[in-house]
Amino acid sequence: MKRAALALIAVAVLVPSIAFAQAATPGDAKVSPEPTFVIAKWKARFYGFAELDTMLDSTQSFTEIQGNSIIVKPGLTSNNGRFQETIRNSRLGFSLETPDYGGTRGYGLIEGDFFGFDPNAAYSTPAAGAPASQPSEAGFYTNPTFRIRHAWVKIESPFIDVLGGQTWSVLGGGGAFQPATVALQGINGEIYQRTEQIRVGKTVGFGAGKFEIEVAALRPYQRDVAIPDLSGMLRLQLDGWTGYKSSGGTGGGLSGIQLAVSAVTKQFRAQPAKPASVTDWVTATGTAFAVDAIVPIIPATKESHAGAMTIVAEASSGSGYNDSFTSLNAGIGSPGAPPGAAASYATTIDTGAVGWDSSGKLTPVDYQSLLANLQYYVTNSFFFSGVYSVMASDNSYTFPHGGNGTFVDSKYGSLAAMWDVTPATRVGLEGVWTRQHLSDNSQVRTNRRLNFSMWFYF
Repeated sequence: MKRAALALIAVAVLVPSIAFAQAATPGDAKVSPEPTFVIAKWKARFYGFAELDTMLDSTQSFTEIQGNSIIVKPGLTSNNGRFQETIRNSRLGFSLETPDYGGTRGYGLIEGDFFGFDPNAAYSTPAAGAPASQPSEAGFYTNPTFRIRHAWVKIESPFIDVLGGQTWSVLGGGGAFQPATVALQGINGEIYQRTEQIRVGKTVGFGAGKFEIEVAALRPYQRDVAIPDLSGMLRLQLDGWTGYKSSGGTGGGLSGIQLAVSAVTKQFRAQPAKPASVTDWVTATGTAFAVDAIVPIIPATKESHAGAMTIVAEASSGSGYNDSFTSLNAGIGSPGAPPGAAASYATTIDTGAVGWDSSGKLTPVDYQSLLANLQYYVTNSFFFSGVYSVMASDNSYTFPHGGNGTFVDSKYGSLAAMWDVTPATRVGLEGVWTRQHLSDNSQVRTNRRLNFSMWFYF
């Protein structure tokens, strides 16, 4: 076994390509073929892409990933633009698959990108007046650090599959329903969460397609709750009517009609204003559900997807599940302290999930999302993708904010053109419009962004 492992490592390092296979990771990981190495019936894949992203904004509201952040209020930063160039979304991934042992196989995958940064003061010289833990702009963009995106082990048996590690949460369909976009994900109103979990489920095929059921115990939103978040998903795929779908900015593949229904529940706890003992807690429960769909409108074939058209859609509603989205807190500040609490009061809850109402009750923040993505393939190598999404909250205005206001809704629209110059290179240009309605019912803020990206993937 040791000799086989050493031979596998040598081949993976020295051989540029041997065979090709489809990627097993759903979502924004590239889904076109990558090199696959087979040694002693063990299969190894090495994949990834180098990426350059540029973005020009009409305001100084966002970093590289716009996500669901609040547009800055009127003033200096809203009347001046911002231009960024970054390579931090470039990725590397490696996976292994064991031989079949009596119908059971093992899988492992590690994937990372360069969106990390070193907070050490010695890493770079901070800007004038900046805290010592903040790197300079030059250090932030040109010397990024590697961070983990996915790291998991999976055991597949004839009866049940078990996955443990960090990967897509099952809320939102487990990463399979992501839109095609030049923008760095997750975008406004898109469920986009990777987290640690133990997942149990099975995919069962039948004549017209396959059916998948998954249940998962996730890393809790708040570790001091002492119980995991719980989630589940049902997904149906019908293969009789096949279209073509891209995810994120790289790659694409054939897809039948898919429909997923998923849900999550989680708890939060904090001490009341005047606890009777060290074990006196108040709790709140957050719940959410999501419905996702992929619907081919004009079909595609294995030979060609020119003229194909596909709709990808997602809707969700619930409370306390802002961690399922990128940079979402609706502008709400720290949960802070309940009325009447001592000045030393503190909680361990991140912003945007719960807060205290006027009566001192711990209350979850409500959210609703809707996203629709239309993809049209003019040729096999050139396509358009349009996205419209809404992220809303009907009670964010009842919680304190950090001085920049809370939004009632955030509306987002984009139109992208993507061109595969070669089978391994792609360029994309996208215009984005974002409008947010703030909770004081008088302010409407707008940002316009132009994205341009280049990819080389393998």
